[in-house]
Amino acid sequence: MVVLWYFIALALSTCGTFLAYNGPLSSEAWQCWSGAGAWKRDVLRATVASLIAIFVLLHMRPALTKQKGLKDFLVFVPQRRHEWILLLGLTTLLLWLMLVVLPQHFKANLPDNCLSTLDDGEFLQIRKPYFPYLFYVVGYWHGIIWPAFICLVRSIQWDLKSRQQAWVRLDGSLPDQSLKEDCATSENFERLLVAFQAYVLRLKGIAERYLPVLCCSRWRWVYCMNS
Repeated sequence: MVVLWYFIALALSTCGTFLAYNGPLSSEAWQCWSGAGAWKRDVLRATVASLIAIFVLLHMRPALTKQKGLKDFLVFVPQRRHEWILLLGLTTLLLWLMLVVLPQHFKANLPDNCLSTLDDGEFLQIRKPYFPYLFYVVGYWHGIIWPAFICLVRSIQWDLKSRQQAWVRLDGSLPDQSLKEDCATSENFERLLVAFQAYVLRLKGIAERYLPVLCCSRWRWVYCMNS
């Protein structure tokens, strides 16, 4: 089901960027500025992001299955107030960038050999292609990035809670300083050892889950900076 979700998101992103750069809703200014084949770079970026997002979700599976699992698409829908705030903030930021910042940046950085394309009007040449490109933005950020991000946030919250519970059990197994020496029996020592092993195993599981994600995210960042 996760693969199907990302296939749909990738298809939406591909359609959006193709229509913006090389479709009937494109413009000469967009093609002059970045080339008619710029949509291929966007598709490659979305494909790499999808593979990394699926990798992240698979590593978050042990924590997510404790909540709702990955078989239901509803797991990607905000469930708490702070999650709705994050989604609303992301949507507001993207709309502001798409409708205000990016068109102004596009016009200010348009090469001199492309300025003649603005004779047909700024709306048709600059702003109109942003409408189909919005499908790419929605597919990329809401369909690809958001599910991995929100599941990562939930996984971190669950792991912090689980680690705290393991620490409480370990702390509860420590002998009280007020106890007499004859209370330090082998039974108490075994109980303390079991609690300590459980705590270490919990930390080991967290490290094994997040270290590959951090390494993969760093590689994705380097790829974005070089693309």
